[in-house]
Amino acid sequence: MVSVAWETPVSAPVSTCRVVALNAGKLWWESLQRIFAGTRFVLHPPSDKLPPEPAESELAPDNATVLLYRDHSATGQCVAWIRAMRSEGSKAKLVVITNRLRLSVLVRAIQAGADGFLTEDISGVALVQSLELVVAGERVLPGMLGEFIARQGIHPLFRDPAPDIGLSPRESDILKRLAQGESNKVIANALGVSESTVKGAVKAILKKIAAQNHTQAAVWALNEGLLPESDLPKA
Repeated sequence: MVSVAWETPVSAPVSTCRVVALNAGKLWWESLQRIFAGTRFVLHPPSDKLPPEPAESELAPDNATVLLYRDHSATGQCVAWIRAMRSEGSKAKLVVITNRLRLSVLVRAIQAGADGFLTEDISGVALVQSLELVVAGERVLPGMLGEFIARQGIHPLFRDPAPDIGLSPRESDILKRLAQGESNKVIANALGVSESTVKGAVKAILKKIAAQNHTQAAVWALNEGLLPESDLPKA
């Protein structure tokens, strides 16, 4: 009988990744600490100042610093922060966590250079998985966003900022109503004009915003922040 000696495979060491949480209250910071326990993500102690970033030569591709920016503002304060970080040449991975999905803010954040945009209803496991993807060079977005795009049948989001297309106040009002699902007849009755007048205005609006139909016009309005938050997609 021949005996065979089995060698235990040696696993490659897993590099750690430091995470800095910004705008994090004590309760939120402690929650993150529990979420990252047992993972390779090391939460940096809270501080008024960002710790210095390691030199690029000292960073492995999978060992970048992740900055988590908690944004509860209605106007998207994260966008200015992202632009400032990128203008300073930061190599950190920038991830926004917000309490609510605001489509127009998400678009501007991604255009500014965000690596991820998540909502606070994400589970701890999903957050860790999302950060792993970010560190690996992927961009992560809320799962509900993919469902929204699939439901619309189009991909409206990541384009250059729209130029000033010159919508009149009346056209802007009509566009908002279209995006909220109102028919031409309902809009005409609400504005006290004829349905043919609304049809003509809709035709002009679609041409100005380069939309082919009411659905694309609705998504354009969402992107540009023309709708109230109650009309934005929710989980």
